[in-house]
Amino acid sequence: MRRKRVDGLTGVPAGLAQFDVAEWESFDAWRDARSEWAAVHGWPGGVLAKLLQEREVRMKWAVG
Repeated sequence: MRRKRVDGLTGVPAGLAQFDVAEWESFDAWRDARSEWAAVHGWPGGVLAKLLQEREVRMKWAVG
């Protein structure tokens, strides 16, 4: 299996940084867009969820 490129600073897949929560109307809208991106780029849901779990929690609190 080929390794995916990951942003070294955050551990988030490269390219996913475009999904800044401030640009979305809600946490759910952000999560849905992120899930679509993951599907297009071949990231299995479980792997992506592990990489983003901490970030999602922080963003959910920020959005309210």
